[in-house]
Amino acid sequence: MSTQEQVQAEIEKLADKPKAGLMERSICVQVTLRRPGKSKKVASNVHVAEHLEAEGPEGVLFEGPPLADGPTQIVPVVNPAVHTDITQLRISKLVLDCPELKEIEQYDGRIRRYMQTKALPSMFSAGVYLTAIADVPEVVHVLRNYESGRKPLVATFLARYEAIKTAQKEKLGDLYEERDYPPVEVVARAFSMSFHLVSYAVPEKVKEISKELYAHEEQKAIERCVAATEEIQAALRVNFAELVNSAVAKLTGSDDGKKKTFKPEKLKKLQDFVATFKNRNVADDAEMEGLVAKAQELLDGVDPETLKNDQDYRDRLRHGFEEVKATLDTMVEVISERKFRLDLDEEPVTEHVSDDGLDLAGAPHIPQQAQQQAEAV
Repeated sequence: MSTQEQVQAEIEKLADKPKAGLMERSICVQVTLRRPGKSKKVASNVHVAEHLEAEGPEGVLFEGPPLADGPTQIVPVVNPAVHTDITQLRISKLVLDCPELKEIEQYDGRIRRYMQTKALPSMFSAGVYLTAIADVPEVVHVLRNYESGRKPLVATFLARYEAIKTAQKEKLGDLYEERDYPPVEVVARAFSMSFHLVSYAVPEKVKEISKELYAHEEQKAIERCVAATEEIQAALRVNFAELVNSAVAKLTGSDDGKKKTFKPEKLKKLQDFVATFKNRNVADDAEMEGLVAKAQELLDGVDPETLKNDQDYRDRLRHGFEEVKATLDTMVEVISERKFRLDLDEEPVTEHVSDDGLDLAGAPHIPQQAQQQAEAV
């Protein structure tokens, strides 16, 4: 069986699970990216002065004279008017500052943005995306291409690792420590990209243990899916309402009769939402589908220059979006805390970076602290 056939078989197997509607229409895809961190805490043998009788802005750091044992003194300039316990401050240094690593970060950002346009963040686990079943083969194909494209970038970084170390040694001076830089083969293990389909169905093995327990867990799973469907529906509606309200406000003239500027980035956000809604409508929200279709008609052929110069067109567009807004206002409830953040610049693919420089050593388990401090892709 080919790899593509294996993927299709897995899709069909997951899709056949007796779940609530959400899981009948979507599959969870987990994407995990790993790379070494760029910063590390300054070693404890570097002296931090507790007091300094000098005027200066709070929190500014400068190099003081070398201590008797060698390392440079890093002294916070403390404003006497501000009372701060100096023991609560921590100093970090950049151990990796190079274009090769930045290029990998930017590449990972492209992966994140792709997943945001094709799927929705799930409430089950960080880095798990709900993907429409019909889109899974394409998503898997694209992620494989991204995985292949990432490897040469990592190889370039590793090839220049020793040169990068030398450059950082010059930049860091007395704060450079050789132990901050593991051998290149260890650093290589700190890079990885993986993705797989995830099933949150109750394992069939549980049924062999207890049919009653299986039924109980199955019901809980369905309840979670129902709750997720409601959250996704509400979040998509709120996100769309925010974009539409902003459009109406920008298309409405000021009290003094002057036109407001409809910035291109605002227009693009609205266009992106409309363009990606079909892929992300795993809650099968028919009412929203109709409103988004109307918005798509209104936005057909729109460009920033037309919005800027054609007042009649602005008025027609405003009138159309006012109708969309009126319907949305009856559909959207005020949500004080959203579990789903749907702006295309917000939700990251799960990324594991070391919370303490390069000290990863290829360990398969990433500490919770490192996950919490992970940089956005």
